[in-house]
Amino acid sequence: MDVVLDFGGLRIPIEIKPGETPGRSYFRGLRVFRDLAAASGQQISDPYGILVCGGAESGDRWGHMLRPWWACS
Repeated sequence: MDVVLDFGGLRIPIEIKPGETPGRSYFRGLRVFRDLAAASGQQISDPYGILVCGGAESGDRWGHMLRPWWACS
């Protein structure tokens, strides 16, 4: 996990990858973080985490948000 934003107990994990074509393996850290959060009783939203990558794709994938780096501000 590269960044975790904490908004008064609401935690948003962010994974950052340089590749342009995000594969399922890019989301591994987000999946592990979500599973650990759920096991500790934290509320889980859907989509849960954010994957920022070097490509142009955007949307929801495997229960997480996918965003290109240039769309993050």
